[in-house]
Amino acid sequence: MRHIARVIGAFLVSAAAVGIAAGMMVLPFEPLAAWLVGKIAAEIAVAVALILGIPVHLILIIVGKRGLRSYLTAGVVLSGAVTGLFAWLGFSELPSVVRIGGLALLFGLVGTLTFWFIARPDRARGNS
Repeated sequence: MRHIARVIGAFLVSAAAVGIAAGMMVLPFEPLAAWLVGKIAAEIAVAVALILGIPVHLILIIVGKRGLRSYLTAGVVLSGAVTGLFAWLGFSELPSVVRIGGLALLFGLVGTLTFWFIARPDRARGNS
C-alpha cells in the first residue's frame, strides 16, 4: 500500500515539475504569462500521465523493466506520442512540430526523471 501511495504522489509531483519547468522557461520573456503556461503544461502532463503514463508504468512493472533506462526510454516514446498528437491536431508546419517535439522531449524527461526518482520502481517489492 505504501508503494501505491508513493506512485500516486510521484505522478502528481512529476506533473507539477513539468508545469514548473514550463513556467520557468517562459518567465524571463513573459513574466505575466509564466503562471498560465505552467498551469497548462501541468494539466497536459496530468492528462498524459493518466492516459499514457499509468498504463506504461504498469506494463513496465509487469515485464520487470524497472530501471531508469527503461523509464527514460518510455518517456522519450511518450514524448513522441504527444508530439504526434499535436501534429495531428493541426500544428503541422515543420518548425512548429520541431519546437513542440523539443519541448515534449524536455518535459517528458523532466516528468519521467521526477516520477522515477520518487516512485523508485526498482526498489518496489517483488523486484529481484
